[in-house]
Order: sequence, then structure tokens, then C-alpha cells
Amino acid sequence: MTLGLIAAAIVLSSCSGSSAATATTPSATPVTATYSSVTEDKLSEDKRIYERDNDTNVDTLYLTVLADELTEGETPLDWYQLNRIVNRMDEGSMKVILQEGAADGSGPKPGFFGYSSTEANANIWLRGNTARYASQRSYKIKLLDQAGVWNDQSTLDLNKHSYDPSRLRNKLSFDIFETMPNMTSLRTRFVHLYVKDLSEGGTQAQAKYEDYGLYTQIEQPNKKFLKNHWLDPYGQLYKATMFEFLRYPEDLKAQDDPTYDKAKFETHLEINGWEDHTKLLSMLDDVNNLSIPINEVIRKHFDLDNYLTWLASNILMDNMDTSAHNYLLYSPLNSNRWYFLPWDYDGGWEIARNVKSIGPYNSGISNYWGVKLHNRFFRSQENVQLLKDKIDELYRDYINSDTLTKQIALYYPITKKFSNQNPDRNFFPIPVAEISEDVKAISGVPLRSLKRFKEDIERPKPFFLGDLQQEGTSSTFNWDTSFDLQGDNLQYEFVLARDPQFTSIVKKVSTPNTTLKFGDLKPGIYYWKATVSDGNGHSQVAFDIYFDEDDLPYYGVRKVKVN
Repeated sequence: MTLGLIAAAIVLSSCSGSSAATATTPSATPVTATYSSVTEDKLSEDKRIYERDNDTNVDTLYLTVLADELTEGETPLDWYQLNRIVNRMDEGSMKVILQEGAADGSGPKPGFFGYSSTEANANIWLRGNTARYASQRSYKIKLLDQAGVWNDQSTLDLNKHSYDPSRLRNKLSFDIFETMPNMTSLRTRFVHLYVKDLSEGGTQAQAKYEDYGLYTQIEQPNKKFLKNHWLDPYGQLYKATMFEFLRYPEDLKAQDDPTYDKAKFETHLEINGWEDHTKLLSMLDDVNNLSIPINEVIRKHFDLDNYLTWLASNILMDNMDTSAHNYLLYSPLNSNRWYFLPWDYDGGWEIARNVKSIGPYNSGISNYWGVKLHNRFFRSQENVQLLKDKIDELYRDYINSDTLTKQIALYYPITKKFSNQNPDRNFFPIPVAEISEDVKAISGVPLRSLKRFKEDIERPKPFFLGDLQQEGTSSTFNWDTSFDLQGDNLQYEFVLARDPQFTSIVKKVSTPNTTLKFGDLKPGIYYWKATVSDGNGHSQVAFDIYFDEDDLPYYGVRKVKVN
């Protein structure tokens, strides 16, 4: 899994259609946090809060899982069963005693958190989506009110990052965000977890603590997070779960609407702050109103610098899993502005590319083209240039090989130690001997991301394939119009085949149009795609993905049945 380094420096201002700009070079300045004062319009937080965390330290937590207390008719849940849940519909939680203690595994320590606790002081359940399918699970622990707080937090997210061989990508990302203006971060700590399972019987004296290895504790974004970071605890805070800045009128409704359904609302946005959606719905109305210029929408509802900083950071960190989810939207109570906040970066830093789990359009602006807000904003060359300039700025000052190398040097001795010992060494997605190469490659990600961004600027933007329309013996295929930032004339190559590999081609047509009609297709199953080209050697596929029986993806392909 060794990645080749790109030797040539990429200067974004050389992209076609851009104005002259100063070339950037990586800064040798170490990553340090500074304090930002509170202003009315700019996003500011108390940066000094991060001084409470030690990036070279590992906290040791001890978890005692208690037997389930049942009411009549309930089925008991034990620790084994909890760790086998994969479906969110089967969600379950258990009572636990959380304590902090000795680093050598000998148990809770006097003077540390929870030492004197003999009864449950917290609840625990599984966390994550894909993490539920990993052999080593991740956990969410919610402290009971009487337990107090641990490092100013009452909810602890313990992430195993099973699919990240380095086990440091998430922490690296948030430690970089700590240093950036007009952006918040989340506090992170390395945690060594021990678990004693009493859920199936036994006593404290009889049972032993089992080593669960290294975790990264990530601060939970909630009202306490807002308060601790000197943000507005009365403001709105949403976590995007499947949100493309569409209006979703059947799901997103005001709280006082008689048909309001919180469960439906949270299929798009998880509510982590004040539950008043009036301001959100007003913003979405404007984003989806094509009669309002998009720059006017941005000025009214967003902070431009924060918006560009969030996008530029995702591109440089190669976190492409941020188009429709894995981010936060925050707005202070007495403000009309919305701010993008980071959330979940263990899929960044080329890890998705290494395992080939993303498509050919998952780079640069194309990655965000399916989202209404971004699609509208980046149809302007001037706005594209603003993003180029912000990427140059962040690459120069915050996200480059020098800053990454310094940060990784702080964590790697810790992650390396745990990767070479049980239980973690038995669950890595690559051979342990190759982890050092994976870690080394991370420092080169920003430069390679710059290259991908420059290449994506030249390519037509992805689009969606339409539904097959059938009338009598006539079959009509259609797709959305692509967009080219340079204004080049676009041509589409339509291909229809009997198999998703397109080895048995039935039709192949080149056309400038987005509709084709055929009257001679035999009934049966077909696969089709439309690829757009600009005449200058740049092409793009559609957003659509077909998965075969083995869950193998075919990007830009749809399966249809002709009657």
C-alpha cells in the first residue's frame, strides 16, 4: 500500500481561467494554537481549551459492564450481544462503571475519575456506521448526571478507527483544525481501554480486566461542546446525515408544524442544538430559489471565509466523504449566519483511495457537485478562484508536508507501540510491517491533493442518469446536462450493454444531446452509461453507481429492464 510521491510542486494559480497569484511554498512554522477573540460575524472559539490536552499522552480508562436490569417481558442484553449489533434498528445500551486508572492495567487508581464508584455512573452503546461491521467496535459513553464530567465532557466517543492502519488520521485532522482561524475543532485524546464484563454474572473480585487496546477519544459536538468552546450554547447545531442542501419538504418542517416528525427530520440532519428550525428552513428556501443570485444567498446566510476554509481543508486532507454527511452546521441564536464545522476525518488522507472505495469524480469540486449549494456557487469562475486562493493559503500555512510531519512525529510512537501488541495487532487491514509506509505517505497527501484539484478543474462536472422511459416499443434514455468550468462544448458517449463490464455492447452513440430514443430493443436486462467529454482530453462519468451481487461498484452505470 505504499504510495508514490509527487515530486513536482503544484501551483494552483496556473490553472486555466485563473488570475495571477503568488506561488505558495510550505511553511516551516510549527503548528501552534492561538486565542481568537469573539466577533459578531466571524466564527471564533476559545482556542486555549486545546491546551488542556496532551498529544503525547495516553489516558487509561477502565470500564466495568454491569448485568442488564430487566423489566418483565424484556430480553436481556449482555456485552457479547451488544458487540454483535450491526443494525441501528437493533440499538441497545448497557449500564457501566467508568473509571480512570493505572497505565499498567492494574486497575482504577485513587484520586482519578470514578475511583470510588461502585454503581453504574454511565451508559454505553455502539457508535458509528461502517464501524459497526468492524471486528473491533467503537463506543459512545454517556456519563450520568451524578458522575460529573471527564475532561469537561459528559459524552465520550471512543473510536477504534479499525479501517485506518495508522490509527492517527482523525486526531491529526482535528489537531490541525485547532490552529486554523474561522474554524472550530474537537478535542481529542488517545485512550487505552480495559473492560471487565459482569453482564453474564460474576463479581468484581472474580472477573479480570481485558485489554481492548488503543482508542481515540473525540469530543462530542453538543450543547456542552458549544459552551466549552465559547460558542453559543443556545444556538442551532446539526450533524449532516444525508443532506444535500435540498428543501426536503416532506421531512424538514418547523417544529410547530402539526405534521413535524423528528425522526424523519433526522434522516437528513441530526439535531444537536436548539430545536428551532425556522432559520434553517429559511436558508434552504433561498438556496433552492434559483431567482436569488447564489452570491447573495452566501452573503445573507453564510460566512464566506468559513465556507471556503471548510471546503479547502477537506480537499487538502482528501476527506471526500463530506459531500452529504460528516460535517456540522452551526448558527448562533441571534445570528442569521451558518458555519461549517468539521466532523469525522478517519476516512481522509487517501485512505478511501487506497482501498478503492471512491469513484472517479471524488476529487476537487466534482466531489461536491451533487450538493445544491456547492453546485450553484462554483458555476462562477470568480468563485472557483476564491477556492483556489484559499487552498493555496491553507497549504502554505497549515496543511503541508512540514506541518504534518511534525504532528505525526508526536503520535506515531504511541500508535506504533499499540500496533505491535495485542489485541490491536490482530485486527489491522494491512500487514503491521506496512503501517510505517502508510504513515509516511500521509505527509504527501496535500501535494497530491493539489494535483487532483488542478486536474478536476479541467474536467466536466459529473451529472445524474435519468430513469428509463418506455412507451410501447420505444425506450428513451436521458441524463442531466454536465457543466464545464471553461465553457467548452460537451459531447456525450452513450453505451448500452448486456453486462456491467460492457463487453457485450448493444448500442454506442456519440451525441451533444442528453436524450436518446430507441425502438428496436429486445426485452431484457441492460446496463448503460453516458460519459461526457470536453474535446480537450478531459472526461467525466455520472454520479450513479451500480453494485453487483458481490457488492462490486460500477461507477457511472445504471441497470434497467426493458419490457
